[in-house]
Amino acid sequence: MHQFVPPSILKRLLLPLICLVLAASSPASAANGESVTLTIPQVRAAARSALDEGQPQLAYKLAQGLLAADPRDPLAYYLIARAMQQMNDPRLGRRAATYAFRYAKRPDDRFAAAQLAARLSYDSKQYTRAQYWLRRSLDVAPDDRLRAQTIRDFKRVGAANPWIVRLQFSIAPSDNVNSGAATDRLTVDGDPWFDWPISSDGQALSGVVAASTFDASYRLRMNRASETRLTAKLSTRQVFLSSEAQAMVPAGITGRDFSSSTAEIGVIHSFRLGQRPDREKGNGYGRFYFALGQSWYAQAPYLRYARLGAERGFTFDRNRALRFGASITRRDYRDPFPANVFELRADYSQKLETGARIATGLVLGRTVSDGNNRQHDRASAYLNYQPAQRLGPAKLSLTVGAGIIDYPRYNLFVPVLGGREDTSIFGALTLQFDKLDYAGFSPAVTVRARKSNSNISRFDTSELTLSIGIKSNF
Repeated sequence: MHQFVPPSILKRLLLPLICLVLAASSPASAANGESVTLTIPQVRAAARSALDEGQPQLAYKLAQGLLAADPRDPLAYYLIARAMQQMNDPRLGRRAATYAFRYAKRPDDRFAAAQLAARLSYDSKQYTRAQYWLRRSLDVAPDDRLRAQTIRDFKRVGAANPWIVRLQFSIAPSDNVNSGAATDRLTVDGDPWFDWPISSDGQALSGVVAASTFDASYRLRMNRASETRLTAKLSTRQVFLSSEAQAMVPAGITGRDFSSSTAEIGVIHSFRLGQRPDREKGNGYGRFYFALGQSWYAQAPYLRYARLGAERGFTFDRNRALRFGASITRRDYRDPFPANVFELRADYSQKLETGARIATGLVLGRTVSDGNNRQHDRASAYLNYQPAQRLGPAKLSLTVGAGIIDYPRYNLFVPVLGGREDTSIFGALTLQFDKLDYAGFSPAVTVRARKSNSNISRFDTSELTLSIGIKSNF
């Protein structure tokens, strides 16, 4: 077993007698008791030749000698990594490739070291680590061809990796972080009996929202037709009030009182549909999922839920896809009025001949509960357009939509005749600067606007948010 010697120890070693190593490999020299003095470039060339000729042990010894001369020699670490690869010790080789990447100065050398680290990680079945090194190599890829090949390799490794991990984070200044009212008076359809002040913390407050989502899944089983995954998700929405908003609200109220978080675990079973899975036309998929979750609001438990759902997807060709879904969710609150939420949705996407892409969707929902202020029907629709043209270094995405919510029974101290009805319109413009990427990630800026009108003025709201986050380009 070869032992990898880190730089801190090599600094205390003297340069070994490389000439004796070479002499041992040369019968003629050994017989005559001769020694050969080589320069550093000659030793490097000899190590490369040893690797090419299938002598990894000799290449390893020569590279260790190079490290004794210079503990930060990136080529020496690269040669050790190659030698370990040939000797079927990918874990040790990956450690050496890591040092080669750390000490390399030239982009081409860093690319080669990162690619080798990815290959050795893959050979060790450390697929997530292999994807990490493939992302690192993207930043120093010599040309577009190798960059495209690296992205394809990343996706192939992802197909073998039982783990899928996604992390999203955004910072969003907003003029309404608490979904507060746009007015300071509570009225209902102009009824003079309903005219009360709205507390300052119930009105729109400005500030910043920091949102993050950690989403992971692990493949439990897979065959050519189906896959089953265990899933976990943790999301948080932290609110920070502006100084103006903090001055408005009563003493003791902070952004924490409007913050929320959710934790969820579940299982997803997906399967391929269609008799000709080798052909795209007519392909499709089915999916069943089940999840259990807990939500917190203002740092206190808010609700627990259980969700069961199904999806059916159709792929007509490379450019058109259709999806239907249905779900039922049981919500248990801290009060004695649970709710059952039923939802139907449909989404269609198509790539146009111009290269642009459009998507549209419809969501219908019904919430059934003995709590008057929970039972409602809702519907929303959206249209998304992604033009083929770019805006400088950014890709564009535009979304517009509208929604309606109807509460047949609603109480404000006393029942509201006719219940409550809210209508809303919303839009979002996203610019993803994929040309300014690092390790396959790039900054994205989203401007969101939403306006809601209600027969109850407390729910007349408007919001404008600028969100800055990081997204993966593939």
